[in-house]
Amino acid sequence: MSEDKQFQRKYQRCDLSSPLIVKRTRDKTDIAYGVINNLSAGGLSIQTDRFLVVKNEYFFEFSLPNNKHFSILGKVMWQQKDLVFGTIFHGIKFENIGFVNRWRINAFVKKHNIIEEKGVNALNYVNSEVKQFLLDLAAKKSAPGGGSAAALVGATGIALLSMSANFTLGKKGYEDVQKEIAELNSKLVKLRAELERMIDFDVMVYGKVREAYALPKTNADETKKREHEIQKALSESMKVPKIVHDCCFKGIQIAARLVLISNKNLITDVGCGVLFLNSAMVAARYNVEVNLKGLVDNKVVSEMFIELEETAKDAEQLSRQTTAQVERVLA
Repeated sequence: MSEDKQFQRKYQRCDLSSPLIVKRTRDKTDIAYGVINNLSAGGLSIQTDRFLVVKNEYFFEFSLPNNKHFSILGKVMWQQKDLVFGTIFHGIKFENIGFVNRWRINAFVKKHNIIEEKGVNALNYVNSEVKQFLLDLAAKKSAPGGGSAAALVGATGIALLSMSANFTLGKKGYEDVQKEIAELNSKLVKLRAELERMIDFDVMVYGKVREAYALPKTNADETKKREHEIQKALSESMKVPKIVHDCCFKGIQIAARLVLISNKNLITDVGCGVLFLNSAMVAARYNVEVNLKGLVDNKVVSEMFIELEETAKDAEQLSRQTTAQVERVLA
């Protein structure tokens, strides 16, 4: 990591937790999603959902809390995997960043560090107070909306399941399930982290949809380009609520097991968790479907609707089993 540290030291840097999309240089296709851990005008330290090839170049697309959007070419300098949680970390060096982007990032970092020194940390929703998120959610703003709210509710449901697991680990009388509880809790940690990322990602991708619909259509060429960008933006926008949907379903599956083997003193928390997850899953499904309505690829639309319908049936059955078990214990 010495080379990474060398280029990072040229500039001030700051800790951050902002969503990021990694794109291929060839066609700018999304290949990975991640979170920025720290930022400088020289590069990024990030964590992603898959390995990036060291020395390869990619486009890194992200927005800062000051609403500045960037798509910058960068080279992967190093990678490291957390063996406990499976998180993949990378060091990125910016290539051909340009004077303006470098100045903007450097200015943001300096301002951020001044704010941090004053003890304020409200730069994005994951790191801000819940009150700020709710204020923006209630305001006359296009985002955040139902997608971000679904991710927050889902993360809350997962957190309740983790609490149940944590109160089971090391508790007398549950010796036979310690290994399984630990494995389930490890999965829950990853799911919650993914859902937390989606809170801000949903805001980010919705912005792309708005930008696509705002493109001019005064002639045939512009209309064709606009439609292409709309289809691309809707397809990308759909991915975020689909991730929320899938994470919530996985959480519901885990809850169905936890309700049987975890600390009985926290069985109502498991019940609350599965109710939150079921609601978040339905909300996420709504947000997938609203994007599907705008897509023209009938095959993709049909296959997605079938998958959503099948998953909804499974989730409903598992949720009913879990809440029924909670009510039996409470009776």
